[in-house]
Amino acid sequence: MNIAHIIVGTAWSGGQNQTYEILKNQPSDSKSILITVPGSILGEKSQAMGIKVYYLIPHSHIDFKYIKAVKEILIGEKIDIVNVHRSTVHTNMLFMKMFIYKKFKLVISRRIAFKQNIFSRFKYNNKAIDKLIAVSEEVKNVLMASGIPAERIKVIYSGVDTQKFDPYIESNIREELGISNEKEIITCIANFLPHKGLEYLLKAIHKGRMNFNDSVFLFAGKGTDNEEFLSIIKELNIGKYVIPLGYREDIPEILKATDVFVLPTLREGFSGVIREAMVMGKPVISTRIPENLELIRDSVNGFLCEKANSQDLIYAISRLQGNKVIQKEMGEKGRELVLNNFTIQRTINDTYDLYRSLLEK
Repeated sequence: MNIAHIIVGTAWSGGQNQTYEILKNQPSDSKSILITVPGSILGEKSQAMGIKVYYLIPHSHIDFKYIKAVKEILIGEKIDIVNVHRSTVHTNMLFMKMFIYKKFKLVISRRIAFKQNIFSRFKYNNKAIDKLIAVSEEVKNVLMASGIPAERIKVIYSGVDTQKFDPYIESNIREELGISNEKEIITCIANFLPHKGLEYLLKAIHKGRMNFNDSVFLFAGKGTDNEEFLSIIKELNIGKYVIPLGYREDIPEILKATDVFVLPTLREGFSGVIREAMVMGKPVISTRIPENLELIRDSVNGFLCEKANSQDLIYAISRLQGNKVIQKEMGEKGRELVLNNFTIQRTINDTYDLYRSLLEK
């Protein structure tokens, strides 16, 4: 079977990572291509492992030039299945299949649990879509609340590469950053975007700084070393507590050195970095949003805080800070949860089984 994966966006994200893993681990009965935008990190990584990559820019939700170019690729590559991984391209592919070219199965991956407007309901409930993949039960629930029948949705949880995220790897992060063994490392890995809520963690560090003299906070992710982020740190006068790292590739090594992981997100789909921290055996603090409830069992493998609440973050961090027994117990339970339910191999198997089932119809 010949599969085209279509995704836009240049920055590395959870969706980009899952697409990369699906491409990297394709079975012998599959041949995949990637259609993405110029400057895509995913495009570069995919080309490096031998995947054919096409670079196109959709300028609107219905871009006839883009649709024509994709159609020519699908015909030339004899594509059987198109899996769209971002909503920006969704409408273009839906329009193509409805009115221009229909000789492929259309799969839409939905990674976020946003409530849908009338236009979105039309897009996702259209019969031209052969299957919707929801990355969590919460995403499925939101789709069903929009009127999409359950039988049109397949839950395929996004998974973690447990060989890459191995708690027994070596890490020299403390040495690289000059952090003594006496200091606890509290880590936040997220791009500096409004919905990730990093400002609330920075404010928590400021408000609770008298309690954090034995800790250092690492921030890794695109934008966490830019001028705006650094100016917030300076304004709050928390430079002695915070190390901004920017975009990093060595996330497993950073998590290995971490004692407590924090993600103050305001909304998620099915957080990849929470799963990665858990499988590395780390206790997790995040927000009490529906998307996190399938991962974090409050007071079992981590703590849930009210979103946009710095005081809650201070309290949760203080409960874990310096308590190695609870850190270890929570970390072990989080790792067990991921190993039993959210491995990348399970994601890959379920995804390609779905593709095969569509072609058998």
